[in-house]
Amino acid sequence: MEKTNKLKVLFWPGWWYPSRLSPLSGVFIQRHAQAVVSFCEVAVLYITADPGLAKKHVIETASENGLRVTRIFFRPGTRVPGLAKLADLVRYYRLSRLGMQAVREDFGAPDILHVQVNPPLGLIAYLLAHTGRTPYVFSEHWSGYFPESGAYRGFFRKRFTRLLVGKARALTVVSRAAQKAMQRHGLENDFHVIANVVDLDLFTPAREKSVGGKKNILHVSGFNACKNIPGMLRAVKILSQKRDDFELHLVGDGPGRSDLEELAASLGILDRVVRFFGRKSEADVAGFMRRADFFLLFSDYENSPCVIGEAFATGIPVIATRTGGIPEHVHEGNGMLVEPGDEQGLARALDLMLEHSGDYDAKEIREYARQNFSPDVIGRSFYDLYLSMAAAAAKGRHEN
Repeated sequence: MEKTNKLKVLFWPGWWYPSRLSPLSGVFIQRHAQAVVSFCEVAVLYITADPGLAKKHVIETASENGLRVTRIFFRPGTRVPGLAKLADLVRYYRLSRLGMQAVREDFGAPDILHVQVNPPLGLIAYLLAHTGRTPYVFSEHWSGYFPESGAYRGFFRKRFTRLLVGKARALTVVSRAAQKAMQRHGLENDFHVIANVVDLDLFTPAREKSVGGKKNILHVSGFNACKNIPGMLRAVKILSQKRDDFELHLVGDGPGRSDLEELAASLGILDRVVRFFGRKSEADVAGFMRRADFFLLFSDYENSPCVIGEAFATGIPVIATRTGGIPEHVHEGNGMLVEPGDEQGLARALDLMLEHSGDYDAKEIREYARQNFSPDVIGRSFYDLYLSMAAAAAKGRHEN
Protein backbone atom coordinates (compact mmCIF):
# COMPACT_ATOMS: atom_id res chain seq x y z
CA MET A 1 0.00 0.00 0.00
CA GLU A 2 1.38 3.40 -0.91
CA LYS A 3 1.46 5.99 1.80
CA THR A 4 -1.35 8.44 1.24
CA ASN A 5 0.43 11.21 3.10
CA LYS A 6 3.95 12.02 4.20
CA LEU A 7 3.01 12.68 7.80
CA LYS A 8 5.93 11.86 10.07
CA VAL A 9 4.91 10.07 13.26
CA LEU A 10 7.21 9.29 16.17
CA PHE A 11 6.18 6.37 18.38
CA TRP A 12 7.53 6.77 21.90
CA PRO A 13 6.91 3.68 24.09
CA GLY A 14 6.81 4.58 27.75
CA TRP A 15 7.88 1.43 29.57
CA TRP A 16 11.33 0.98 31.05
CA TYR A 17 13.10 -2.37 30.85
CA PRO A 18 16.08 -3.57 32.91
CA SER A 19 17.97 -4.88 29.87
CA ARG A 20 18.19 -4.85 26.08
CA LEU A 21 14.90 -6.37 25.05
CA SER A 22 12.44 -5.41 22.34
CA PRO A 23 12.88 -2.01 20.67
CA LEU A 24 9.19 -1.46 21.36
CA SER A 25 7.49 -1.98 24.69
CA GLY A 26 5.22 -4.90 24.01
CA VAL A 27 4.09 -6.67 20.90
CA PHE A 28 0.80 -4.74 20.91
CA ILE A 29 2.71 -1.47 20.47
CA GLN A 30 4.89 -2.94 17.76
CA ARG A 31 1.78 -4.06 15.87
CA HIS A 32 0.29 -0.57 16.14
CA ALA A 33 3.45 0.93 14.69
CA GLN A 34 3.55 -1.61 11.86
CA ALA A 35 -0.09 -0.87 11.06
CA VAL A 36 0.58 2.87 10.91
CA VAL A 37 3.66 2.55 8.69
CA SER A 38 1.37 1.63 5.78
CA PHE A 39 -0.04 5.17 5.92
CA CYS A 40 2.72 7.39 7.34
CA GLU A 41 6.45 7.65 7.85
CA VAL A 42 7.10 6.14 11.28
CA ALA A 43 10.04 6.33 13.67
CA VAL A 44 10.44 4.88 17.15
CA LEU A 45 12.33 6.33 20.10
CA TYR A 46 13.00 3.82 22.86
CA ILE A 47 14.92 4.58 26.06
CA THR A 48 15.77 1.81 28.48
CA ALA A 49 18.24 0.81 31.18
CA ASP A 50 21.10 -1.60 30.62
CA PRO A 51 22.89 -2.43 33.92
CA GLY A 52 25.79 -4.03 32.04
CA LEU A 53 26.58 -0.94 29.99
CA ALA A 54 30.16 0.34 30.31
CA LYS A 55 29.34 3.88 29.16
CA LYS A 56 26.76 6.20 30.69
CA HIS A 57 24.59 5.82 27.61
CA VAL A 58 24.66 4.55 24.03
CA ILE A 59 22.51 5.73 21.10
CA GLU A 60 21.77 3.24 18.30
CA THR A 61 19.75 3.88 15.14
CA ALA A 62 18.54 1.26 12.67
CA SER A 63 15.88 0.54 10.07
CA GLU A 64 13.58 -2.34 11.05
CA ASN A 65 10.56 -3.49 9.06
CA GLY A 66 9.99 -0.05 7.61
CA LEU A 67 10.48 1.74 10.95
CA ARG A 68 13.36 4.02 11.83
CA VAL A 69 14.25 2.90 15.37
CA THR A 70 16.41 4.96 17.72
CA ARG A 71 17.36 3.21 20.94
CA ILE A 72 19.07 4.82 23.90
CA PHE A 73 20.53 2.44 26.48
CA PHE A 74 21.76 3.92 29.73
CA ARG A 75 23.56 2.64 32.79
CA PRO A 76 21.34 2.99 35.87
CA GLY A 77 22.69 5.23 38.61
CA THR A 78 23.09 4.35 42.25
CA ARG A 79 19.74 3.96 43.96
CA VAL A 80 19.87 6.43 46.84
CA PRO A 81 16.83 6.02 49.12
CA GLY A 82 14.50 8.99 48.83
CA LEU A 83 16.19 10.35 45.72
CA ALA A 84 15.59 7.54 43.24
CA LYS A 85 12.46 9.03 41.66
CA LEU A 86 14.04 12.44 41.27
CA ALA A 87 17.19 10.90 39.77
CA ASP A 88 15.08 8.90 37.31
CA LEU A 89 13.15 12.01 36.31
CA VAL A 90 16.31 14.04 35.65
CA ARG A 91 18.04 11.20 33.80
CA TYR A 92 15.10 10.40 31.55
CA TYR A 93 14.44 14.08 30.86
CA ARG A 94 18.03 14.56 29.71
CA LEU A 95 18.01 11.39 27.61
CA SER A 96 14.70 12.44 26.04
CA ARG A 97 16.35 15.62 24.78
CA LEU A 98 19.24 13.62 23.34
CA GLY A 99 16.84 11.12 21.81
CA MET A 100 14.70 13.75 20.15
CA GLN A 101 17.81 15.38 18.72
CA ALA A 102 18.93 12.02 17.31
CA VAL A 103 15.48 11.41 15.80
CA ARG A 104 15.45 14.82 14.14
CA GLU A 105 18.88 14.21 12.62
CA ASP A 106 17.96 10.73 11.35
CA PHE A 107 14.24 11.01 10.59
CA GLY A 108 13.39 14.68 10.51
CA ALA A 109 11.03 16.68 12.71
CA PRO A 110 7.92 14.60 13.50
CA ASP A 111 4.48 16.03 12.79
CA ILE A 112 2.85 13.87 15.48
CA LEU A 113 4.22 12.31 18.67
CA HIS A 114 2.52 9.05 19.63
CA VAL A 115 3.22 8.24 23.27
CA GLN A 116 2.40 4.65 24.19
CA VAL A 117 1.60 3.49 27.75
CA ASN A 118 1.88 5.65 30.89
CA PRO A 119 5.50 6.77 30.59
CA PRO A 120 8.27 7.64 33.07
CA LEU A 121 7.94 10.99 34.80
CA GLY A 122 10.95 12.31 32.92
CA LEU A 123 9.29 11.74 29.57
CA ILE A 124 6.11 13.46 30.76
CA ALA A 125 8.18 16.41 31.94
CA TYR A 126 9.90 16.55 28.56
CA LEU A 127 6.60 16.44 26.68
CA LEU A 128 5.15 19.25 28.75
CA ALA A 129 8.24 21.42 28.36
CA HIS A 130 9.44 20.76 24.81
CA THR A 131 6.74 19.51 22.45
CA GLY A 132 5.59 23.08 21.81
CA ARG A 133 3.29 22.97 18.82
CA THR A 134 4.02 19.38 17.94
CA PRO A 135 0.79 17.63 18.98
CA TYR A 136 0.92 14.30 20.75
CA VAL A 137 -1.56 11.51 21.14
CA PHE A 138 -1.39 9.27 24.19
CA SER A 139 -2.37 5.59 23.84
CA GLU A 140 -3.02 3.71 27.05
CA HIS A 141 -3.20 -0.09 27.23
CA TRP A 142 -2.74 -0.50 30.98
CA SER A 143 -5.34 -2.34 33.06
CA GLY A 144 -4.19 -0.65 36.27
CA TYR A 145 -6.98 1.92 36.13
CA PHE A 146 -9.60 -0.76 36.73
CA PRO A 147 -10.84 -0.88 40.34
CA GLU A 148 -10.12 -4.60 40.56
CA SER A 149 -6.44 -3.83 39.98
CA GLY A 150 -5.94 -0.87 42.27
CA ALA A 151 -2.52 -0.20 40.71
CA TYR A 152 -3.27 3.42 39.80
CA ARG A 153 -2.11 5.11 42.99
CA GLY A 154 0.54 7.44 44.32
CA PHE A 155 0.61 11.24 44.30
CA PHE A 156 3.27 11.69 41.62
CA ARG A 157 1.82 9.05 39.26
CA LYS A 158 -1.65 10.58 39.47
CA ARG A 159 -0.42 14.17 39.19
CA PHE A 160 1.80 13.54 36.18
CA THR A 161 -0.77 11.30 34.49
CA ARG A 162 -3.37 14.08 34.72
CA LEU A 163 -0.88 16.47 33.14
CA LEU A 164 0.00 14.01 30.37
CA VAL A 165 -3.64 13.25 29.58
CA GLY A 166 -4.72 16.87 29.83
CA LYS A 167 -2.07 18.18 27.42
CA ALA A 168 -2.57 15.45 24.80
CA ARG A 169 -4.52 16.35 21.67
CA ALA A 170 -6.26 12.97 21.85
CA LEU A 171 -6.24 9.83 23.95
CA THR A 172 -6.74 6.33 22.59
CA VAL A 173 -7.68 3.23 24.53
CA VAL A 174 -8.29 -0.33 23.37
CA SER A 175 -11.70 -0.67 25.01
CA ARG A 176 -14.65 1.46 26.07
CA ALA A 177 -14.29 -0.07 29.52
CA ALA A 178 -10.77 1.37 29.78
CA GLN A 179 -12.12 4.80 28.90
CA LYS A 180 -14.71 4.58 31.65
CA ALA A 181 -12.09 3.37 34.14
CA MET A 182 -9.84 6.34 33.37
CA GLN A 183 -12.75 8.77 33.55
CA ARG A 184 -13.62 7.45 37.01
CA HIS A 185 -10.17 8.70 38.04
CA GLY A 186 -10.95 12.14 36.65
CA LEU A 187 -8.89 11.65 33.48
CA GLU A 188 -10.69 13.39 30.64
CA ASN A 189 -9.77 14.00 27.01
CA ASP A 190 -10.98 13.41 23.47
CA PHE A 191 -11.15 9.60 23.77
CA HIS A 192 -10.91 7.27 20.77
CA VAL A 193 -11.34 3.50 21.09
CA ILE A 194 -8.83 1.85 18.73
CA ALA A 195 -8.33 -1.85 19.26
CA ASN A 196 -5.19 -3.96 19.36
CA VAL A 197 -3.81 -5.33 16.10
CA VAL A 198 -3.77 -9.02 15.15
CA ASP A 199 -1.45 -10.46 12.52
CA LEU A 200 -4.02 -12.07 10.23
CA ASP A 201 -1.31 -13.62 8.08
CA LEU A 202 0.11 -15.49 11.05
CA PHE A 203 -3.09 -16.36 12.91
CA THR A 204 -5.08 -18.26 10.29
CA PRO A 205 -8.03 -20.66 10.53
CA ALA A 206 -6.29 -23.64 8.90
CA ARG A 207 -7.19 -26.39 11.35
CA GLU A 208 -4.51 -28.72 12.72
CA LYS A 209 -6.18 -31.52 14.66
CA SER A 210 -4.47 -32.50 17.90
CA VAL A 211 -3.10 -36.00 18.33
CA GLY A 212 -5.15 -38.50 20.32
CA GLY A 213 -8.64 -37.40 19.37
CA LYS A 214 -9.22 -35.39 22.52
CA LYS A 215 -10.61 -31.88 22.31
CA ASN A 216 -8.04 -29.20 22.96
CA ILE A 217 -8.67 -26.18 25.22
CA LEU A 218 -5.98 -23.50 25.00
CA HIS A 219 -4.87 -20.78 27.40
CA VAL A 220 -2.01 -18.36 26.60
CA SER A 221 -0.76 -15.70 29.01
CA GLY A 222 2.12 -14.45 31.10
CA PHE A 223 0.66 -16.33 34.09
CA ASN A 224 -0.08 -13.07 35.92
CA ALA A 225 -2.11 -13.38 39.10
CA CYS A 226 -5.07 -11.59 37.47
CA LYS A 227 -5.44 -14.49 34.97
CA ASN A 228 -6.73 -16.68 37.83
CA ILE A 229 -5.17 -19.86 36.50
CA PRO A 230 -5.70 -21.61 39.88
CA GLY A 231 -9.46 -21.10 39.48
CA MET A 232 -9.21 -22.40 35.93
CA LEU A 233 -7.42 -25.55 37.14
CA ARG A 234 -10.03 -26.18 39.82
CA ALA A 235 -12.83 -25.81 37.26
CA VAL A 236 -11.05 -28.27 34.97
CA LYS A 237 -10.75 -30.69 37.89
CA ILE A 238 -14.52 -30.49 38.39
CA LEU A 239 -15.09 -31.19 34.71
CA SER A 240 -12.57 -34.05 34.60
CA GLN A 241 -14.72 -35.96 37.07
CA LYS A 242 -17.51 -35.96 34.48
CA ARG A 243 -15.64 -36.48 31.20
CA ASP A 244 -12.16 -37.39 29.96
CA ASP A 245 -12.30 -36.38 26.30
CA PHE A 246 -10.35 -33.10 26.58
CA GLU A 247 -7.05 -31.54 27.56
CA LEU A 248 -6.17 -28.03 28.73
CA HIS A 249 -2.93 -26.72 27.23
CA LEU A 250 -1.28 -23.84 29.10
CA VAL A 251 1.21 -21.81 27.08
CA GLY A 252 3.24 -19.19 28.90
CA ASP A 253 5.48 -18.70 31.88
CA GLY A 254 5.88 -16.57 34.95
CA PRO A 255 7.09 -16.55 38.54
CA GLY A 256 4.08 -18.58 39.69
CA ARG A 257 4.40 -21.41 37.19
CA SER A 258 5.92 -23.93 39.64
CA ASP A 259 3.10 -23.24 42.11
CA LEU A 260 0.55 -23.81 39.36
CA GLU A 261 2.16 -27.10 38.40
CA GLU A 262 2.11 -28.16 42.04
CA LEU A 263 -1.58 -27.26 42.27
CA ALA A 264 -2.35 -29.25 39.11
CA ALA A 265 -0.43 -32.21 40.53
CA SER A 266 -2.30 -31.99 43.84
CA LEU A 267 -5.59 -31.99 41.92
CA GLY A 268 -4.49 -35.09 40.03
CA ILE A 269 -4.73 -33.46 36.60
CA LEU A 270 -1.09 -32.62 35.76
CA ASP A 271 0.08 -34.31 32.54
CA ARG A 272 -3.22 -36.18 32.43
CA VAL A 273 -5.73 -33.42 31.74
CA VAL A 274 -3.52 -30.31 31.99
CA ARG A 275 -0.22 -29.80 30.20
CA PHE A 276 2.22 -26.92 30.60
CA PHE A 277 4.23 -25.91 27.53
CA GLY A 278 6.16 -22.86 28.73
CA ARG A 279 6.79 -19.63 26.87
CA LYS A 280 6.56 -19.87 23.08
CA SER A 281 7.24 -17.61 20.12
CA GLU A 282 4.38 -15.83 18.42
CA ALA A 283 4.59 -18.27 15.50
CA ASP A 284 4.42 -21.21 17.90
CA VAL A 285 1.41 -19.66 19.65
CA ALA A 286 -0.32 -19.44 16.27
CA GLY A 287 0.31 -23.17 15.85
CA PHE A 288 -1.22 -23.90 19.26
CA MET A 289 -4.24 -21.82 18.24
CA ARG A 290 -4.70 -23.87 15.06
CA ARG A 291 -4.67 -27.08 17.08
CA ALA A 292 -7.17 -25.78 19.65
CA ASP A 293 -10.91 -26.30 19.60
CA PHE A 294 -11.47 -23.14 21.64
CA PHE A 295 -9.64 -20.59 23.76
CA LEU A 296 -10.04 -20.01 27.51
CA LEU A 297 -9.43 -16.89 29.62
CA PHE A 298 -10.62 -16.81 33.25
CA SER A 299 -9.25 -13.44 34.34
CA ASP A 300 -10.34 -11.53 37.41
CA TYR A 301 -9.96 -8.34 35.37
CA GLU A 302 -8.73 -7.40 31.90
CA ASN A 303 -8.60 -4.52 29.47
CA SER A 304 -8.87 -5.99 25.96
CA PRO A 305 -6.43 -8.89 25.62
CA CYS A 306 -4.68 -9.46 22.28
CA VAL A 307 -5.08 -13.23 22.60
CA ILE A 308 -8.84 -13.01 22.14
CA GLY A 309 -8.39 -11.30 18.78
CA GLU A 310 -5.78 -13.91 17.85
CA ALA A 311 -8.20 -16.71 18.69
CA PHE A 312 -10.88 -15.06 16.57
CA ALA A 313 -8.44 -14.66 13.68
CA THR A 314 -7.82 -18.41 13.92
CA GLY A 315 -11.55 -19.00 13.72
CA ILE A 316 -12.01 -20.56 17.15
CA PRO A 317 -14.55 -19.51 19.81
CA VAL A 318 -13.60 -18.13 23.22
CA ILE A 319 -14.73 -18.65 26.79
CA ALA A 320 -13.80 -15.60 28.87
CA THR A 321 -14.94 -13.65 31.90
CA ARG A 322 -17.39 -10.78 31.79
CA THR A 323 -14.90 -8.10 32.79
CA GLY A 324 -13.23 -5.02 31.33
CA GLY A 325 -13.35 -4.78 27.55
CA ILE A 326 -13.95 -8.49 26.95
CA PRO A 327 -17.77 -8.25 26.61
CA GLU A 328 -17.27 -5.62 23.89
CA HIS A 329 -16.05 -8.43 21.61
CA VAL A 330 -17.08 -11.83 22.99
CA HIS A 331 -20.74 -12.63 22.31
CA GLU A 332 -22.93 -15.62 21.52
CA GLY A 333 -21.75 -15.73 17.91
CA ASN A 334 -18.10 -16.26 18.85
CA GLY A 335 -18.00 -17.55 22.40
CA MET A 336 -19.35 -17.57 25.96
CA LEU A 337 -18.99 -15.29 28.97
CA VAL A 338 -18.77 -16.39 32.61
CA GLU A 339 -18.52 -14.34 35.77
CA PRO A 340 -15.04 -13.73 37.24
CA GLY A 341 -14.22 -16.23 39.96
CA ASP A 342 -17.22 -18.50 39.26
CA GLU A 343 -15.44 -21.85 39.02
CA GLN A 344 -18.65 -23.89 38.95
CA GLY A 345 -20.00 -21.65 36.20
CA LEU A 346 -16.76 -22.08 34.26
CA ALA A 347 -16.97 -25.85 34.56
CA ARG A 348 -20.50 -25.75 33.14
CA ALA A 349 -19.44 -23.44 30.30
CA LEU A 350 -16.50 -25.72 29.44
CA ASP A 351 -18.80 -28.72 29.39
CA LEU A 352 -21.20 -26.93 27.04
CA MET A 353 -18.43 -25.62 24.79
CA LEU A 354 -16.87 -29.08 24.48
CA GLU A 355 -20.19 -30.25 23.06
CA HIS A 356 -20.77 -27.31 20.72
CA SER A 357 -17.41 -25.75 19.75
CA GLY A 358 -17.81 -27.25 16.28
CA ASP A 359 -21.14 -25.46 15.80
CA TYR A 360 -19.51 -22.03 15.61
CA ASP A 361 -18.88 -20.57 12.16
CA ALA A 362 -15.10 -20.24 11.82
CA LYS A 363 -15.42 -17.97 8.78
CA GLU A 364 -17.70 -15.55 10.63
CA ILE A 365 -15.38 -15.49 13.64
CA ARG A 366 -12.42 -14.83 11.35
CA GLU A 367 -14.33 -12.06 9.57
CA TYR A 368 -15.07 -10.42 12.92
CA ALA A 369 -11.32 -10.35 13.60
CA ARG A 370 -10.65 -8.85 10.17
CA GLN A 371 -13.19 -6.07 10.68
CA ASN A 372 -12.05 -5.20 14.19
CA PHE A 373 -8.36 -6.06 14.59
CA SER A 374 -6.73 -6.08 11.15
CA PRO A 375 -3.67 -3.86 10.50
CA ASP A 376 -5.53 -2.06 7.69
CA VAL A 377 -8.48 -1.15 9.91
CA ILE A 378 -6.38 -0.09 12.91
CA GLY A 379 -3.78 1.71 10.79
CA ARG A 380 -6.51 3.68 9.03
CA SER A 381 -8.08 4.62 12.38
CA PHE A 382 -4.82 6.04 13.65
CA TYR A 383 -4.09 7.76 10.34
CA ASP A 384 -7.47 9.51 10.37
CA LEU A 385 -6.79 10.65 13.93
CA TYR A 386 -3.34 11.96 12.97
CA LEU A 387 -4.81 13.92 10.09
CA SER A 388 -7.35 15.61 12.34
CA MET A 389 -4.63 16.43 14.87
CA ALA A 390 -2.32 17.85 12.21
CA ALA A 391 -5.18 19.95 10.77
CA ALA A 392 -6.03 21.32 14.23
CA ALA A 393 -2.37 22.13 14.87
CA ALA A 394 -2.09 23.93 11.51
CA LYS A 395 -5.24 25.91 12.25
CA GLY A 396 -3.88 26.93 15.61
CA ARG A 397 -0.62 28.13 14.09
CA HIS A 398 -2.55 30.13 11.46
CA GLU A 399 -4.74 31.80 14.06
CA ASN A 400 -1.70 32.76 16.11
